Amino acid sequence: MDVILETNFTAPGLPVGAQLIASDDFNRTVIGATPVGDIPWTFSGSMAAPALDGSWFRTGNATEAGNAYGACLINVAETELSYSVDVVQLDTSGMSLPQPILGTRCLNALNGVLVFIDSLGEYSIYSRNSGSNSSGVKLVPRTAAVGDRLTLESIGNVTTLYVNGAATCTISSAGTSTYTRVGFFAAGTTAQRSGIAYDNLSVTTAGV
Repeated sequence: MDVILETNFTAPGLPVGAQLIASDDFNRTVIGATPVGDIPWTFSGSMAAPALDGSWFRTGNATEAGNAYGACLINVAETELSYSVDVVQLDTSGMSLPQPILGTRCLNALNGVLVFIDSLGEYSIYSRNSGSNSSGVKLVPRTAAVGDRLTLESIGNVTTLYVNGAATCTISSAGTSTYTRVGFFAAGTTAQRSGIAYDNLSVTTAGV
């Protein structure tokens, strides 16, 4: 049974009156499903089920079957949405950058709109669909940091990344506009993945 709660947002880009589809505090040791919404987490590409640390999600706990992208996704059955998560740990020193971290409007590990930490250590946004990659626009250079609240808002063909409420990157991607999965991405070896952890995930309707 889906749980829908009324919420009110006032930060830029997050509409008043959106409905909560799912949320997850990761306060457990088996990934299972989201506590609110009861949507199962599934795994795609080179990622297997992570062992949670009891309070946050770390993609580095996934097993690695190569250097392909791995994804841990939920199907929220919405295309007009806002997907938010906190960055609670961040160490890119052992990573091969650019590194994919989040995805929205995803089909699987190969198709979707992805947020990266790029070679400058800043957030960037890309679209991957049927083997075609497109770069988004970096509106304001923003270095990735612990404590960032990241929100991916998708309306129409456009997805915008907000960092702590400020629009940072945007992309128009008609090819991914019907995909309904969101979640976490990683690439490289397990050691390269292990430097980032997330908490306090929420997915709402875009309220349009």
